[in-house]
Amino acid sequence: MTIAQPLPRRLSLQCTQLLLVPTLLALAACGGGGGGDSTAAPTPQPTSKPTLAPTGIPTAVPTGLPTGTPTTAPGANEAFAPINTASRAEVVARYQDAFLPLRATAFSWTGSTGTCNPGDTPLSYKYAEVKLLNYLRAMGGLPGNVTLSLLLSTKAQQAALMMDANGKLSHAPDASWKCYSADGAEAAGRANLGLSSGTLNAGIGGMGMYITDGGVASLGHRRWLLYSRLGEVGVGDTPRANALYVIGGKAAPAPTLANGVPWPPAGYVPQDSSLALPTLPWSFSYPGADFSAATVALTDDTNTAIALTSVGQLDNGYGDNTLSWTISPGATGWNRYPADTRLNVLISNVKIAGVAKNFSYGVTFIKP
Repeated sequence: MTIAQPLPRRLSLQCTQLLLVPTLLALAACGGGGGGDSTAAPTPQPTSKPTLAPTGIPTAVPTGLPTGTPTTAPGANEAFAPINTASRAEVVARYQDAFLPLRATAFSWTGSTGTCNPGDTPLSYKYAEVKLLNYLRAMGGLPGNVTLSLLLSTKAQQAALMMDANGKLSHAPDASWKCYSADGAEAAGRANLGLSSGTLNAGIGGMGMYITDGGVASLGHRRWLLYSRLGEVGVGDTPRANALYVIGGKAAPAPTLANGVPWPPAGYVPQDSSLALPTLPWSFSYPGADFSAATVALTDDTNTAIALTSVGQLDNGYGDNTLSWTISPGATGWNRYPADTRLNVLISNVKIAGVAKNFSYGVTFIKP
């Protein structure tokens, strides 16, 4: 079983857990910041308390914590250049020479859950994780310039240890948790979290879970990966767990997003279960947008309407404001796989600074 948990909407800690079958992938998503299941506040508190670990669990303090860790990794090489998703050839090339090799990056870990040693992973592995994140952002039309913070990574590493050692996820672990540390608890409250009962990190396992976010109503993992102001992250990993520290790092300058941030991306996109599938939830994000009265129409390559379900604005606060929809399970006749599958999106009545706007774009799923 694999578990993943995106963090709070802005910083509130109400969580949802999900078990995905048949891949036995579990995600737990948290958020906060206005509407729905939590409220926005400068210093929000958890609105629901996670189930605590059983009594009698040792509370060993992690050993071997690094000291004097620099804030930012030197010689950063995690950036990713823009991807022209209107070019099928370029999309296929970046999938083959970047996405697949990055996902297969060799993993190793020097720690131990038995001794509560958080250990570490190679710096090259951390860079690969962030570069994979930047690949996803470049596919979504965002700058691929999120940087790696070693300071945040030290804390994320302790959070990953805690999740692995206890075999469960929480954004608010307390001192009863095995291998508890204050830094690990801090990171848990500010990170997307992933956990597997088998092996999560045979290569890089977390990013694919977070971007697809199947079964997570808030799409919180995806929205933090694609947050327009995300500037730096920390990464922590054990063989079974991942913590991606995404709240509290340096913010990026606000990019110009005239066409929003769609996922699946506009243009060509490889049909890959760790990247994008037409049957998974779709999303369209725009900073500060009001989607409360927005509508979505989806048509196929013959201009035939495709039935949708779960259309609506998601709770604000998980990254940027977002509208989501899903192709109805009963919809037929639109899928051309293994040939290219072209689908056309029209989003109407999105309020940007009080002015109604429409957005239209095409998505073509391809077998790379």
